[in-house]
Amino acid sequence: MMHRFARLLSCALIAAVLWAAAPALAAPPLKTLHILVSNDDGIEAEGIAALVKALRTFARVTVTAPAENHSGAGHALTVKGPIMVKEVRKNGEFFGWGIEATPATCVKIGLAKLVTEPVDLVVSGINEGGNLGKVIYNSGTFGAALEGVLQGIPGICTSLERSKDQPMDYEGAAEFVKAYILAQAKAGFPKDRVININFPAGKRETWKGFELTALSDFEFAEFWFPRKTPWGKPYYWNTVRRPTGWQPKPGTDYHAIDAGKISITPVPLIRPELDAQCLGRLHLEFDGHTLDRR
Repeated sequence: MMHRFARLLSCALIAAVLWAAAPALAAPPLKTLHILVSNDDGIEAEGIAALVKALRTFARVTVTAPAENHSGAGHALTVKGPIMVKEVRKNGEFFGWGIEATPATCVKIGLAKLVTEPVDLVVSGINEGGNLGKVIYNSGTFGAALEGVLQGIPGICTSLERSKDQPMDYEGAAEFVKAYILAQAKAGFPKDRVININFPAGKRETWKGFELTALSDFEFAEFWFPRKTPWGKPYYWNTVRRPTGWQPKPGTDYHAIDAGKISITPVPLIRPELDAQCLGRLHLEFDGHTLDRR
């Protein structure tokens, strides 16, 4: 009797263990993502090499990036002349397409002509230098991710801060991007926002975690220096710096970077509802028609 009871108890324990493990065992595997990668530093940049290396460990990756540097291109499009496309090989293997066009156009032609299967995600970067606050709207890195979102594909913009006395850890940043994508894929990607990720300067070991942030009001102070050619024709040099005395607000992207943290900022793009309040007490008359919000 005791032996029979022991056998029954053993079977019950095994069944309980299997029941507890069943949900994990039955969980469907994560779909293999198809990721389109671009940037604005150019296809030969160190940042895109590190990013592609990390992403190819778990996803199918297609690279369509500018053949040359297009920093500061924003969401500009290439509209003149033929758009030249060439295969780029690294270490004897096909790496991607180098395109004589802006970052946004590289994403456009990639989605329209160069990919053979649907794309699940557009990832841009890793940019040499941060893209924070209002600066994102001038960024070709952001513009490439934005083009994905405008075509109904989730987009991620990734950038790494520069420092004169600290190294740029592209590999560490790429590993974080990989971890973020795998986590966000389980939760679902937003389709009406660009996820803007910025990394502080320095090695991964010095970073102090990560934070969900709002977009700051940061913008560079611009300086213009007039010059003349030997023939008297005017031209200008310009440079930008962080404004003297400017301090970021807590909870914003720049505040996180100043604290040594990775910043993750969902940047909203499309507001289909009317926001007439921003027009104030507008009174407009034209050709016998009137709009009166007084």
